[in-house]
Amino acid sequence: MKKIANFCVVKDVIRKILQDELKKPGRPSLQDFAGSLNISYRTLYNVMQGKSTLTFEQVMKAGEILDIDIVAKYNGNQNITYENTTNKIESDFMTITLNIKGPEQNVLNNISSLLKEIKEKATQFGLLIN
Repeated sequence: MKKIANFCVVKDVIRKILQDELKKPGRPSLQDFAGSLNISYRTLYNVMQGKSTLTFEQVMKAGEILDIDIVAKYNGNQNITYENTTNKIESDFMTITLNIKGPEQNVLNNISSLLKEIKEKATQFGLLIN
C-alpha cells in the first residue's frame, strides 16, 4: 500500500521545523514564542507534542517571528513567496478548505507549484487566496 501524504504528515513536518528553529541560540523561549503567536503556552506545548495544530495564519506568523520562510522549508526550500494580506471578510463571503491526497513524495514535490497555480487562477476570477 502506498503511503499517502495527509494533514498528519504536514503537521509533523511543521512541528519539526519549529522544534529545530526554537532550539537555535537566540531564539525565544516557548513561553515568549507562544505569547508572540497569541496562543497559550499549553497550546504551543501541545503543538510541539503533536497533539494540536496551528492554523495556516499562525504558521505564517511563526515564520515572521522566527524570520524564516516555513513554507519554503516545508517544500524543500523551493523559491515561492506568499503575501500576507489582511482583509475584512464580508458576511456574504465563503471560505473553502482544500484537502490534497496523493503519494507523499508526489505531494511534497508538487505542492508549491500547485498552490501557486491555484492562487494565480483564483486571482483571474477575482478570488482571494491567503
